[in-house]
Amino acid sequence: MHKGEKVDMLVTLNGLELQLENNTCYIRWQDIKAWSKSHTGTNASLTVHMDSDMCNLLSIDTKQSSYLIDVILEIITVLQKEDSTVASFYADMIHVTDKMKIWDNVLYNGYKPS
Repeated sequence: MHKGEKVDMLVTLNGLELQLENNTCYIRWQDIKAWSKSHTGTNASLTVHMDSDMCNLLSIDTKQSSYLIDVILEIITVLQKEDSTVASFYADMIHVTDKMKIWDNVLYNGYKPS
């Protein structure tokens, strides 16, 4: 995936499906460390943990970023109800900066509650 590349995104209970021009990329919810939304409402970002110890930032510029974040939060809520071992959201998992609001993902494989 390259900067500025147009992507069709399908958000499902299994994760995100990113349909590129010649390829499809799947990202499981357990591989997403956090997500954020800019206060301007035109950008949503996902911090994705890759196979190694590296994390990549997937930045999505869309007028529907608020809707995307709402859908992500709803899916996480559904998945939490399906699996009682998943932690709940707590206030310290949501961070607000002068530019964005950030949510830690309780489904992330490396998540450790405080």
